[in-house]
Amino acid sequence: MVGALKLAADHNCQQALGDYLLKTAHCGELPTPVALQERFGPPRTKPPEVAVVQHTAADYDALIGCKPTKGATVVQEVTHG
Repeated sequence: MVGALKLAADHNCQQALGDYLLKTAHCGELPTPVALQERFGPPRTKPPEVAVVQHTAADYDALIGCKPTKGATVVQEVTHG
């Protein structure tokens, strides 16, 4: 019920949501919070597509100041002080 009250207040649909709840209650049913959100909440929007470029390993090596030789494993000790 708290979710229904918040939904009504957030989207300025107190009267419509209250009427809907009373109508469904008189029929012996109560909608789920998800059903109320779908009916009275904001429309769902598709998130934007974001192009992501994977950096090469050499880019990361440049960040830490290493220049590994071919086939070598580079280990850099980090101290915190």
